[in-house]
Amino acid sequence: MRGASDGVGTRNARTLPLSATGSGGMEAAFVNTVSDGDVAVIAVNGLFGERMCEVARRCGATVVRVDHEWANRWMRSGSSPRTPIPR
Repeated sequence: MRGASDGVGTRNARTLPLSATGSGGMEAAFVNTVSDGDVAVIAVNGLFGERMCEVARRCGATVVRVDHEWANRWMRSGSSPRTPIPR
């Protein structure tokens, strides 16, 4: 895999090329880092977030959804959502 970093123009030695969509790449990340009983906080403002919730559930995580309308700019307004974390 030494050449993968050079091929995509990064110095990161942990570069792994995937022949998948962005959703496929995120699913690979979830499957390799999320375990039964973990809590996954996922921003949902469209289909991508919905997919990530489903992937996290399949990995056994407790999913905390942070729902927003598409193109909602709550971060710029200085306010933030308050979502309780399950225990």
